Amino acid sequence: NAKDAIRKSESVFVVEGYFDVISLWQVGLKNVVASSGTAFTSQQARLLARFASEVYLFFDADSAGRNAAIKSVDALYDAGLEVKVIEPPSGEDPDSIAKKFGRDKIDELKDNAIGFIPFRIKDIDLKSTGIIGKEKIIKEISTIGNKISDQTRKSLFFNEAAEKLNVDQSIFRISATKLNKTEEIAPLSKFDPIEYNLISLLFELPGLIDKTFESISPDDFDSKKLSRVYSAIATQYQSTGDINAQHLLDNNSDTAFISLVTELASKEWEKESVDFEMGNYLKEISEKKRKKIREKLLVELEQAENNNDESEIKRILDELKLFR
Repeated sequence: NAKDAIRKSESVFVVEGYFDVISLWQVGLKNVVASSGTAFTSQQARLLARFASEVYLFFDADSAGRNAAIKSVDALYDAGLEVKVIEPPSGEDPDSIAKKFGRDKIDELKDNAIGFIPFRIKDIDLKSTGIIGKEKIIKEISTIGNKISDQTRKSLFFNEAAEKLNVDQSIFRISATKLNKTEEIAPLSKFDPIEYNLISLLFELPGLIDKTFESISPDDFDSKKLSRVYSAIATQYQSTGDINAQHLLDNNSDTAFISLVTELASKEWEKESVDFEMGNYLKEISEKKRKKIREKLLVELEQAENNNDESEIKRILDELKLFR
């Protein structure tokens, strides 16, 4: 029981089993809890956060210990805890270290503990690792980071990962979006492909934004989600004179909006066909807009005829000539 096991402290040790807990207690370390080989739940992590601000993951120096550490990280970060990893000497574990070397050795290992991200990538040779190897670690870190609900904490987590891996931070958001589709985000099949692709192409062809805004407004979109993105693009362009997907993400904390913008901006287009495609989408949306206006005017015309309102009938007929 975490509440009974630890006192109010700046830090707490997380070990794998109860023998580890007992051995650390015997050398004077009381703020110790056992994961019992399973990942912490969000409730358990939040309980730890009530008693400490920093967690030291202290597992066996083997792959099982690493897996145990990785399984606990997302919940711990999400609870607002700083996560560090203690690396025992090869062949040792917390129990054996406490029994052989005592408290001083554990304090030494604690002083040399490293953050989770440096720990996770320290054995990866980034210069020689191929694309597949880098893709694997990026997806893993993306999955962990995407479970951190606090947007500031998530951004800091991805910032550190990007710096250590020497990649752009946006790659984690893109990867996280693809790995963690939620019901909150409608898949492409549920969007009108014309509306979806028009916005996606704006990220590819920002030079056409003025022409697009002249003929298409946010109200012309059937999808409220796509209309919101289009409106945000328009606001950004009017303010900065540019379209930047990363800035849209940085200035918004709505997970659904972030995921949709990332998906739209990361769609790949054939360079040779983008101008032609954009022309078609603008034409089709404009025609759909004209059709809506005609339908609205025809309803108004029927009402005017029922009311024998000659002046209104004339006005509507004149407007209809513009939308034949």
